[in-house]
Amino acid sequence: MGGGGLDPAGWFLGLVVASVLAVVVGSALAANDVAFRSAAGVIEVFKAIPAIAILPLVILVLGSTLEMKVFLVAFGAFWPLVVQVGYGVRSIDPTVADTARVLGVRGVRRFLTVTLPTASPYVATGLRIASASALILAVVAELVGGAEGIGRAILFARNAGVSAYPVMYAYILVAGFLGIVLTGLFFLLERQGMHWHESRRNRAGEAGAR
Repeated sequence: MGGGGLDPAGWFLGLVVASVLAVVVGSALAANDVAFRSAAGVIEVFKAIPAIAILPLVILVLGSTLEMKVFLVAFGAFWPLVVQVGYGVRSIDPTVADTARVLGVRGVRRFLTVTLPTASPYVATGLRIASASALILAVVAELVGGAEGIGRAILFARNAGVSAYPVMYAYILVAGFLGIVLTGLFFLLERQGMHWHESRRNRAGEAGAR
C-alpha cells in the first residue's frame, strides 16, 4: 500500500505566499481610508467562500500537483491574514505617524521601522490562526485532490479495505496532532517574538499589578 506520508511543502509554501501577499496588499489598502473601506466588503465576500469550493477548478487547471496545494492553501489563508494586517497598520499611534512624517521617514524605511513593527502583533495572531486552517486545506487538497501528502495516505488506506483502517485512523490522528503542535508552536513564537511590543509589556504590567 502506497500513498506517501507527511509532505509539509504545500502547507509551508502556501502560508508563505499568503503572508507576503497579505502584508503587501493589507498595508497598501490600510494606507488609504477610501481604499480600505471599499475593499472591506470584497474581502469579506471572498473570506466567506470555502476554499474547498474552488478545489475542482484548481485541480482542473493545475492538476494533482504541489502547485495546486500551494494555491489552495494560499487562497484560504490570505483573506483572514489581509484583514489582520489591515487593522494592524491602521492601529498606528497618530503621534508616532506624525513624528515619522516630521522626521522625513518615508517609503520602505517607514514601512520597516514604523508600519511593520506596529502591525506585527496582528500579523502574528493572523499567522497563528491561518496556520491551522492552512494545514486543514493542505490535507483536503491531498485527500480530495490527490496531491502528495498525509491526506492521500489516508485516502489510500481507506481504499485498501477494512484491514487498513487502523493505518487510516493513525494518519488521521497524526494530522490532528500536527494541528495541535502547530497552534502551540505559533503561540509560543508569538509570545517570545512579541515580548518587546508595547501591548505585551502592558499585559505583563497588569498581571504583575494583580
